[in-house]
Amino acid sequence: MTNRREFLKKATATTAAAFTFSALNTHGNYHKSMSRSHDKIEPFSNFSNELSEPLTVVRIELLERDSNHLCRVTLSNGVEGYAIGNGRLKSTLTLFEKKVPRFFLKRDLRDIAEFHTEFYYFNEARIYKFLGLPIWNSYAVAETAVLDAIGKTTGKNIRHHLGKTIRKKIDIYASSLNREGKPEDEIAWLKARCDILGARAIKIKIGGRMSRNKDASPGWTENLVKTARETFGDDCTIYVDANGSYDVPKAIEIGRFLEEYNVAFYEEPVEWPDFEGTKKVNDQLSVPIAGGEQDTDLFKWKWMIKNRAVDILQPDIYYNGGLLRTIHVANMAAEYGIPTTTHNPRNNPEYSNILALGAVLPSLGAYQEFRAEEPKNNAIPYLPLIKAKNGKVDVLDQPGMGITFDPDYVKTMEPIIRKKAKS
Repeated sequence: MTNRREFLKKATATTAAAFTFSALNTHGNYHKSMSRSHDKIEPFSNFSNELSEPLTVVRIELLERDSNHLCRVTLSNGVEGYAIGNGRLKSTLTLFEKKVPRFFLKRDLRDIAEFHTEFYYFNEARIYKFLGLPIWNSYAVAETAVLDAIGKTTGKNIRHHLGKTIRKKIDIYASSLNREGKPEDEIAWLKARCDILGARAIKIKIGGRMSRNKDASPGWTENLVKTARETFGDDCTIYVDANGSYDVPKAIEIGRFLEEYNVAFYEEPVEWPDFEGTKKVNDQLSVPIAGGEQDTDLFKWKWMIKNRAVDILQPDIYYNGGLLRTIHVANMAAEYGIPTTTHNPRNNPEYSNILALGAVLPSLGAYQEFRAEEPKNNAIPYLPLIKAKNGKVDVLDQPGMGITFDPDYVKTMEPIIRKKAKS
């Protein structure tokens, strides 16, 4: 088996050039350092110069068909923007309807970079009383539709408004969400999918998911990791996700086992709200700790970053409040040399978010999440299709978010929420 330091060097070879990885210190903590040059980006820094007149949202709608949701915004210039809703949106429709449109309607989009901060302080809707994933996810869907419309207005893909494009292809890892069946069957399936995707990195699920130290099934974790390393070999980057399965002592025990198999990161070893517990685990292990999927609070982000609770930051772009707020968090992490690898188990139009972010973010991690399974057949038809080839996904060039939804399908969708700006 390869030396851990050599393996991690391979695992991070495609990381943005600004990052360098240091050797282990005497306590076994794996520290990352980065150049201070070009480590932050400032989205929409010159946007007010591109639009001489105010541009506002005059209508926000949420469309539905076959359990699919699509947010449509209409700007004052008549341009429409679209964003697909994720699985969480269906459970938070009331929050979306009552809080989100009233914020966006008639607001000058030349100030879009500050919207996520203004939304936090939007006392007219008492947003602070509803803080957390449900409200920020609702906000993010609308923001994405607005960004789509902005890009269509300027004729540019939204990445051009976020920063300088430094990547035209995004390296991906094949992410499996499965904890059922036999470990050997799971790894055989994942190997077949990686052969199709060309992926050189994978992520597998360990533990039982928020399971208080219980495994998915007896021997699942140990057999899964062992089989993965035997099947994929030493040159494959293996990530694992525990989904908060363990308490601190058990998480450390599992972490020691993972170190034996050169696992490149260990995601959510303890329950995600336990950021102090996460740091305790990180302090005891050399395997890099990743986390942040469910997190939305900027004060907690700051604590986790400053106190090195995690080595790799994993905000979910929708859960965390959209592209612009996620860039803000990534910039915070970049000051401390912590890379960002978003939580994004998607292979659908929602992936346009990570493609835009990945194109411009200097502190992007080595590989970005890509759902290993085939896309669902009942999804909203769209072009261009999000596909991985040779372990990479091309960034999008089309205006807006880069995605066009089938207009005939959209016409069949039922408006379940429709809000207009008052004249």
